[in-house]
Amino acid sequence: MKASALIRGIIDFLLTITFIIIAISGVALYLAPSGRIAESIGWTFLGLSKDSWETIHTYLGFVMIGLVGLHPLIGFNSMITMLRMGLKKSKIEDSWDISILNCAVSRVRSLRQLYS
Repeated sequence: MKASALIRGIIDFLLTITFIIIAISGVALYLAPSGRIAESIGWTFLGLSKDSWETIHTYLGFVMIGLVGLHPLIGFNSMITMLRMGLKKSKIEDSWDISILNCAVSRVRSLRQLYS
């Protein structure tokens, strides 16, 4: 998929923000009392209840799954270029390493063609 630098930047930014919020909600849920105790004692973290943190964590988790799935699709050509440059610099001589890498790249390309 051909994407402009602006689209790539937006997706990277959204991934970063989503990760930060999911990390904060994960900490909140880790610190929350178990079961319904949090509700009965009125527990909050940064002004939000345990149920609110669970909702935020769940929905942003789905958003992150979508963004992570989209991220390699729009940056696939750049990834291949960087891998090729890295292989040239690393002077890999073992044919097994090269064949495994070629197999992985061809699998990703076929999946990319299947879903585009």
